[in-house]
Amino acid sequence: MKNKLFFIILSILIITFSTIAYTVINDVPHNYRLDECLQCHISIPDETKKIDKPMRFIDNINKLCQRCHTEDIQLSHPVGVKPSMSIPADMPLNEMGEVTCATCHNIHQKRDDILGDKSYLLRRNVMGKAFCMACHGKDEAKKNVETFSLGMRKVTKPSHREFLSEAHGFKKYRIIDSSSPIDSISIECLGCHDGTIGADTQVTIGAGIWQHSEANASSHPIGIDYTAAQLNNRTLRPMEQLNKAIKFFNGKIGCGSCHNPYSNVSTQLVMSNKGSALCLECHKK
Repeated sequence: MKNKLFFIILSILIITFSTIAYTVINDVPHNYRLDECLQCHISIPDETKKIDKPMRFIDNINKLCQRCHTEDIQLSHPVGVKPSMSIPADMPLNEMGEVTCATCHNIHQKRDDILGDKSYLLRRNVMGKAFCMACHGKDEAKKNVETFSLGMRKVTKPSHREFLSEAHGFKKYRIIDSSSPIDSISIECLGCHDGTIGADTQVTIGAGIWQHSEANASSHPIGIDYTAAQLNNRTLRPMEQLNKAIKFFNGKIGCGSCHNPYSNVSTQLVMSNKGSALCLECHKK
């Protein structure tokens, strides 16, 4: 009888803690107490009144987001820019017509969608290429270049849009260690840039070698722990000596270490490679 009672109590506790954990994980991430609203807003919302317009912030919304999301912003869509194409009504710009974090993200919605999948607080129930096409699929007249305002200057660069639904036709990535998965950003890159790997694949993609073009091309590893590699190869510089533009993902090399899809540098590198400057940041020779 005692054993039966013990298991009943244990089962109740497990169910209770599981319910609490699920609620915490799936709760609205920015669901603060009313007095905590002042961390971002200039006033506390009056719940007895209907809010007809967005509440104002104590600072630039992008700066407020970066207080917590310091790493997420590194490879994110540019903010503080005026888009050259028309933007859907459900993706609001700020009062100056600029893209902000809140253009794509509804910061007060739930973490997961109705199917229980991560929503990343996106304003639409689609992700990846389909989400990008909401804005970037409209301007077919400027298919090969993209122009946007960056501060006081206009920037024109090749667009990813023309490649969104095309594969390159040959395998560029070779997995060398399936037990060591690559980062999510690299998986997204491979989804478009390697015709043999789907962007929505559920299969773990391991560390490997990326070939930059079909023939006579340089290759580079991704998914490799940089510090471990540096200890075994003294021609590599210590991580702390590298330009901060070069990013690592849990200490590993990824596509985003050398490339940023929003960069204005040639081939969308994180910094200029004139005189092999980028290569020589890591490689002494």
